[in-house]
Amino acid sequence: MRRLASVNLFILVALLLSSCLGTKYLQPGERILLKQKVKRVGNLNQGAVNNLLEQEPNARFLFLPVALEAHLYRWGQNHYDTAYYQRQIRDINAKYDKKLNKTDKEKRIRRLTNAREKKLSKWDRQINEGNWRMRIGAPLAVFDTTKHERSQSKLDQYLVNEGYFEGQTAINMKPRGKKFVEVAYEMNLGPQYYFDSILYDIPDPAIQQIVLSKSEQAIQQGAPYQQRALTSERDRIYDLLTDEGYFDFSRQYIFFKLDTISLEKPAILLQTVIANPPNDQKHKQFVIDSVSFVGEAINGGERTTITHKGIVFQFGLNRYNKELLQRRFFIKKDSLYRRSNSLETRKQLANLDAFKFININYDTTGGNFIATVFTSPLNKYQTSYEAGLSSIQGLPGPFFNVGLKNRNTFRGMEYLELNGNMTLQGIQSISDQEGLTRNYTLLQYGGVLSINFPQFIFPLKDKTRDRFSRFNPRTSISFSYNFEDRLNEYRRRIIRSALTYRWQTKNDISYNLTPISIGFVDSNPTEAFQEFLDELRANGNGSYAASFESALISTASIDIVFNKNYGSRSVDSHLTRVFTESGGNFLNSVARPIFGADSVQYQYMKFRIDHRRQKILDEKSVLATRIHLGIAVPYGRDPVALPYEKYFYIGGSNSLRAWPARRLGPGDFAIYDDFEEGRDVQLVNYILEQGGDMILESSVELRKRFAGFMEWALFVDAGNIWQIQSSPLQPITGDPTTSGKSGRFQFDTFLREIAVGAGVGLRVDFGYLVFRVDGAVQVVDPAQAVGSRFVLDDVKFLSAFRRVRLPESQQGQELQRDKEFLQNKTRINIGIGLPF
Repeated sequence: MRRLASVNLFILVALLLSSCLGTKYLQPGERILLKQKVKRVGNLNQGAVNNLLEQEPNARFLFLPVALEAHLYRWGQNHYDTAYYQRQIRDINAKYDKKLNKTDKEKRIRRLTNAREKKLSKWDRQINEGNWRMRIGAPLAVFDTTKHERSQSKLDQYLVNEGYFEGQTAINMKPRGKKFVEVAYEMNLGPQYYFDSILYDIPDPAIQQIVLSKSEQAIQQGAPYQQRALTSERDRIYDLLTDEGYFDFSRQYIFFKLDTISLEKPAILLQTVIANPPNDQKHKQFVIDSVSFVGEAINGGERTTITHKGIVFQFGLNRYNKELLQRRFFIKKDSLYRRSNSLETRKQLANLDAFKFININYDTTGGNFIATVFTSPLNKYQTSYEAGLSSIQGLPGPFFNVGLKNRNTFRGMEYLELNGNMTLQGIQSISDQEGLTRNYTLLQYGGVLSINFPQFIFPLKDKTRDRFSRFNPRTSISFSYNFEDRLNEYRRRIIRSALTYRWQTKNDISYNLTPISIGFVDSNPTEAFQEFLDELRANGNGSYAASFESALISTASIDIVFNKNYGSRSVDSHLTRVFTESGGNFLNSVARPIFGADSVQYQYMKFRIDHRRQKILDEKSVLATRIHLGIAVPYGRDPVALPYEKYFYIGGSNSLRAWPARRLGPGDFAIYDDFEEGRDVQLVNYILEQGGDMILESSVELRKRFAGFMEWALFVDAGNIWQIQSSPLQPITGDPTTSGKSGRFQFDTFLREIAVGAGVGLRVDFGYLVFRVDGAVQVVDPAQAVGSRFVLDDVKFLSAFRRVRLPESQQGQELQRDKEFLQNKTRINIGIGLPF
């Protein structure tokens, strides 16, 4: 009987799982494509090979046998009613036709027309793309022989494009029961052909000299044949010639001749041909006769014309600084046409954040070669706002951000920007010993006023300014105010001003240099919090206490960012940020005689490097990694203290997600909730934000889209912070009990103090923002005693959940302990945007 029951259970589970894969939607004779793979890819790009396949299995959620996107699509299909959508369109047209017939005011007609088009587009999208369930889902992957035969042909052609002219692809289709089929493509590559000899046929001697003498060729003798190498060589030649005055040159003049017959080995004789124009002996080089800038007109046609340094400026309602504009022009009168200069001019004018569109037109009529830049201005005033909920630790609270931008404020291409913010949060305070607060305990608000100039505000010669113009130079002068009110703890005001220079040397490298930033911190702790700080200081922990003293803070910093397509879902990308900061030097050398020696408190050096990488596994999968290293060293008058904001913190939604925000570490230091001698694993009280002088942080995250704009993620986070120069942490008298550890970094112990967390997440990508939910559990907790730091075995999910279903009289002490431990070692993080 027991064996029969096991067999029946197995059959029931199999039926349920097959139904989850969508078998109930199949018609007689149909099968579902269950799995698909390509074998013997060799050194070919696996992602490129997979993208050639015309049919793919339905994505599964978290590797489970659940085709969620197929169920979503079928759900939407059952509610797809084109007749209803057409009726809605007719009703909208009738409603707005009636309103339009009652008015002859141009402004109202335009507003009504835009409103109608917006509503009609919604129902047009329903008809053309399906309802929202169909758009985020995907049809059931019903096996289609025709699609797989076409995939086979594409793979064969891909082999030819990669130089495997004798390669072939075989298909192996294996039925799995009556309702599933698996497909395997086996690629037999054969020998790969290579370029044995490279010849050129260029009848125009001027072009021949340019092509053979400038830049490295994209095709090298002895390199394997690849079709994309021919495309790259064609682009290289086109870019070369259009940068040497050949305005009307096109790629169609370039073609290649391949010969494999005259060579016995798997090699190719390549001849590159650059043909002359029809009925002409050579290509024409163009010299620019005049350059003009045209802005929007006043009253339909009136403009003011000004000539400056060879450029004719025609200004309309908006007047701009002609000196700054001409520095962003790389198209010069009486110079050869160069396509790169045209592209650079468009890019640098766009960087000014003043124009809605920029169109560069070249006119050859009348025997002259005339370059004209047409522009349309952006709105002088621009507003932005953002609102939502965020959670740092406990109760999610509202946040609101608002921005106002005023362009061309003083007619010098600068813009004035004002940004404000406000947030409420529920964060545990030192007086809350019972866990996370149910009230809003943190209020923050503030704003930044900045003026941004499109040049360096620095005494430079005109030639130097001209050279720097390619680097998109900017100067920002900012003033900020931030207020923070922690209920029952403290109030802090931070007033800061800064001078920052920004520029880019390449498309992927940018610099932010802040030679001077001066801030004033006004800290007002409550009586209870001051007693707490005094207790810390009395026990030797002066760093944390000193961080809440009022002070003047000056800094100088440089931030360098190397960004190679980071965030792209189509190509591999990476980002590296290097940040260096020095604090206190300006105040000690300049401001001490003014403000007095007692006001100058902090001197320190800080360095951090943050490297992020995204590896595209396939069109739906991304492997993201991050590593963050940093160190801050205080010195001078108080060599054990840093400003509160300058410490490193770890834990939270964008850090180690299994720990509360800014509550992990330093090292193995911890405060315990109910310390019991002899117990292997203790419950940790995350009452205090913990700062450190050093940080080591890393994350690995696999992201996979499973339905439309939704994706799941599996992640592992690891890291910790430590103290190096700051005063060591000491036990706090009374409850709660501390570990008694100093949190100091030591080479022989720091590896054992690395915290590790893991979890699963859900992301919903709306395009303009990403909504994220991450569930994380602690795996290795350095707050526990050595030998008991692997805590995953102690997180008893089933026991804790079982307790909820038991009557209160049956809830034993161990089950209560399991629930408390589960709450202590797990976190749910809700955030906006990806974690990194």
